[in-house]
Formats: sequence, C-alpha cells, structure tokens
Amino acid sequence: NSFKTVIEEEESPTDVHIRLASIIASRFDLDCFFSYEVNDVKKSMSVAHACDHELICNQRIMDDCSLCRAKRTGHYIFSLQYPNICKFFPHRESHEHFCIPMIAGGRVIGVMQFLLPKNSSKEAIRCFEDQVEHAWRFIREATPVIEAKRFAAALRETTLKDPMTDLYNRRFL
Repeated sequence: NSFKTVIEEEESPTDVHIRLASIIASRFDLDCFFSYEVNDVKKSMSVAHACDHELICNQRIMDDCSLCRAKRTGHYIFSLQYPNICKFFPHRESHEHFCIPMIAGGRVIGVMQFLLPKNSSKEAIRCFEDQVEHAWRFIREATPVIEAKRFAAALRETTLKDPMTDLYNRRFL
C-alpha cells in the first residue's frame, strides 16, 4: 500500500516506471529487466526502462507491438518453460526471458521483461522465478497507476490542442 501511495504522487507514467524499476532493482535480485510502454495509436512499443540498451528487444517488435506475444495474448511468456516461444526475441543464444504483460482495463498497456543468462544453475533459475513472482506484485500495483497517469496526460493534451488542426488553443496560452 505504501508503494502505491508513493507512485500515485508521481507526475508522469515515466516517473512511475522509473520508481517501479528502482524498487525492483533494490528489493529483488533481478539485475537485468526492461519496461516497455505500448502506444495503441501508433501500434508500437517504447522503452520506459532498460538495464542495458544492447539487450533491448527486437526493433520489429518496437515498431509493431502486435508481434510481441505477451502484448498480443495478455499472458506471461517464459522461455524456460517453452523454449523459443517468442520467435522475435533477439538474444535467445545468450539469455532466457520472462515477459509479463501489464493489463489495465482489459488492454495490455506495457510489458515487463526479465532476462536470465542462459545455462544458469537450477538454484539460480529457482531464485529467478521466485524473485519475478514477488516483483509481479509490484507490477500489478503499478499498472493501473500508469494507465491513470497516461489517461490524465492525454486528457490534458486534448484540452490544450485543437483536435482538427493539432495546434495549441487559448487554454494553452
């Protein structure tokens, strides 16, 4: 509850993603994870948080989010459970991945992706699964807050711009 109270006071969805990433990094033994935001209008995804920019998901998925299995199905994706489940994951030679869709209002608004080095020990895999399960609780708490912040920003934007010309109006001044 205290985490939700803190993130509700953040200014933007990006700030909520940053706060969520800092909590996951500090409380859990998960050092390689990414947070992606879905843009339904452009049908694309953007990186909200990255632990390592070289390990970001495939650019094709970023440009067309319908290629992301977690986004498309709304189900978590775990490559250890089902090898090669995501045909667009670019780092399958070096990493396993666990992707969690962030669902609000029946829509996927983002995806959290956790990476685990390939050939990790059974103990490391078990610990990874436990840590992701605990992090999932924070993700579930943050998802509706992110959606509310995105909705508020969109509403604020529509009140300041003319819908036909996309120019700023009198309220903006």
